[in-house]
Amino acid sequence: VLVTEVTRSFSHFITNVCAIIGGVFTV
Repeated sequence: VLVTEVTRSFSHFITNVCAIIGGVFTV
């Protein structure tokens, strides 16, 4: 269960980072 929580949190973090990077490159 703990591994699943960490993986989900990490994937969510990566998604946010990609969104931020994408926004920067878009601007």
